[in-house]
Amino acid sequence: MALCLVAGSAEATTAFSSSTALVNAEKAPKQSQITKLQTSTTTQLSAVGTVKAALESYRTA
Repeated sequence: MALCLVAGSAEATTAFSSSTALVNAEKAPKQSQITKLQTSTTTQLSAVGTVKAALESYRTA
């Protein structure tokens, strides 16, 4: 049995909501992994910047 979805119909809205929920469910773990990696990288770059600034201060002293 084929289901014809008409834009704005309850079936179309439900199908779209279900599809969006599935995409979000699949996306969430990868997004979390990317966010953790981004946070870690930002922290490391900040630490490198701090060390660089300390070395520059030592060099000019």
